[in-house]
Amino acid sequence: MTNVKSSSRFRASVILLAYNQTHTIQVAAKALLAQEGEPLEIILSDDKSSDDTYKKPLAVANNYQGIHHVSVRQSEQNKGLMAHLKEAVKSSSCELIILAAGDDVSIPQRAKVLINAWCNAGEPHAVLYSDFTPINAAGKIISDFPEKVFSGKHTSKGLASGKSHVLGATTAITRSLFERFQPIANEVRHEDRVFPFRALLLGGEIIFVPEKLIHYRVEGGISRNKAESGTVFLKRYTLAKNSRTIVDAKQRLTDAEEVGSNHEILRLCRKSICEQEAFITLSKSEPLFYEIVLLSFLSKGCAKSIFWHYLKLRSGPLFDIYYRRRFSD
Repeated sequence: MTNVKSSSRFRASVILLAYNQTHTIQVAAKALLAQEGEPLEIILSDDKSSDDTYKKPLAVANNYQGIHHVSVRQSEQNKGLMAHLKEAVKSSSCELIILAAGDDVSIPQRAKVLINAWCNAGEPHAVLYSDFTPINAAGKIISDFPEKVFSGKHTSKGLASGKSHVLGATTAITRSLFERFQPIANEVRHEDRVFPFRALLLGGEIIFVPEKLIHYRVEGGISRNKAESGTVFLKRYTLAKNSRTIVDAKQRLTDAEEVGSNHEILRLCRKSICEQEAFITLSKSEPLFYEIVLLSFLSKGCAKSIFWHYLKLRSGPLFDIYYRRRFSD
């Protein structure tokens, strides 16, 4: 692999992305400056927050005395996650880029462990991700958190189909995933649904590190209004989710076409887009038109994917009882 930034005197760039996180940014920034091992390039980047988020890492950096090279930057205007990430990456110099969020806390060994894992793999085009320790809004560890990190094998076919098991908050990525492709669309909100696919498209690797390297702040997600029915909630949730992820699916197709992927990968990318279009259309439809929507997507080969969703919407009171229990506040 050609290391475009091999002249950098640092082993890795660490980029912290922050926006309106004044209550957590200071702890997140200090955790990065406390990274053990050899010198790092650390960039604390704020996406033009409307609060005083920018001032917090600036104060931390001004008081820092240590081996790492620390810089603080701010976008000229709020640009959104992906545009912010691309801008911050341009200001960095290393091939390996370790990402951090303004509301999570990296353990002191995080950078060292990720660098070693990448080097031991031969420094490929890669996405690395790790296990994590879940914390609540107050920073307390959640002992009974049910979700576990996937540690199995990732495949190009699975990723093309939209199956993503990488937690973006824990990742490190190689610069090649930016520079070997056309710029990623600013509308993409889930980098962990795009960069792993890019790594495999380039013949690289997705590397799981079993250590818990991040204290990951768990959010509540979309809450349910007790006054709404389960069916209304399902339609709202499904519409919101697929409206976000369809952008990722379109980006995957663009990337696959750019590198000349085989017919099967392209077919799966297109099918993933079709499925999400079906979910969006069905979620926007009135009950009178459910069957029409189902039949219209049957000819496109993805009606089977939404049939279970269709049955939930048609089940009426039975489904509502289930969802009142499952998603009650």
